[in-house]
Amino acid sequence: MASITELGLETAKRYGTALSHSDFRTLWTANIFAGAAAWALIVSRGWLVFDMSDGATASLWVGVVTFAAMIPRVLVTPFSGYLSDRFDRRVVLRSMFGINLVNNLVLAVLVSTGNIEIWHLVVLSLVNGSARASQMPAAQALIPNLVPRHTLMNAIALNEATMQGSRLLGPAAILPLMLTTGIEGAFFLCTAFYAVSLVQGFRLRTESTGKVDRQRGLASNLAEGFIYCYKTPHLRALIYLTLLHCGLTMSYESLLPILSQQRLGAEGAGVATLMMAVGAGAMLSSVALAGVRSELTRGRTFFYMGILSGVAPAILAVSTTMPMALLGAALL
Repeated sequence: MASITELGLETAKRYGTALSHSDFRTLWTANIFAGAAAWALIVSRGWLVFDMSDGATASLWVGVVTFAAMIPRVLVTPFSGYLSDRFDRRVVLRSMFGINLVNNLVLAVLVSTGNIEIWHLVVLSLVNGSARASQMPAAQALIPNLVPRHTLMNAIALNEATMQGSRLLGPAAILPLMLTTGIEGAFFLCTAFYAVSLVQGFRLRTESTGKVDRQRGLASNLAEGFIYCYKTPHLRALIYLTLLHCGLTMSYESLLPILSQQRLGAEGAGVATLMMAVGAGAMLSSVALAGVRSELTRGRTFFYMGILSGVAPAILAVSTTMPMALLGAALL
């Protein structure tokens, strides 16, 4: 019994080394709640748009709203990266958490009072996506300042597990509300999640800024960053692979509502359940990767998972039962 306990403690220590540092724990918790809010919002907002729209254009409007939420990751992220280097990253984080708190509160009030319109959702999604696109680089850039160098890879892996696991936690949190009180409760819960993240953001003590040439303008610094990425082969390849993955597989988010209703007959709860499966698969993979110390093994795993994520949407496309759809979602 003692040996089993010792093995468990050793495993926990190996996978959770970075959590022994208080500021990293604070950031990690903030990211959990912010991520859960973001993915719960994707589910509830997508189903709301689908339910509000005419049957012939429902999926189109879900795609438009999802596009509005996601396009800032392409357009805003380069500028937000500059902000994270130019200013205190704690301030950037707090500001973005605050913006999303207010954004979600406005959405929740509009839905609960029956005044919501699709164009409201498009605008609010754009604001939400822009704030999140600014929040994520700041949080990621802050991590190396919160842990020693020898635990940095563990911290990065744990942060990734948080980002992916929030796909499970967020939809799981709103699922009971969607089944009982209605979808407006889900939006109020997302607001509460961002409130927790904001509180945690104010608890961060480590000041952190990047190295940026203050004598040069924004465009010049951005150009330098693009040139560096292009001239670094491994980084360039990673960016290309990520672009292909996000561009070719992440469209499933817009298709889950129609899949849930027309193929599975599960309505909004089915969307939440499928997203939970995506989160469960992503979280298990990320946690497993956190304990892998070999760079070669990490690289091979990245390659194999990239292939698998390309096969998974095909499984979703032909799914006619919930178990089969859950398998495809988990493999994503």
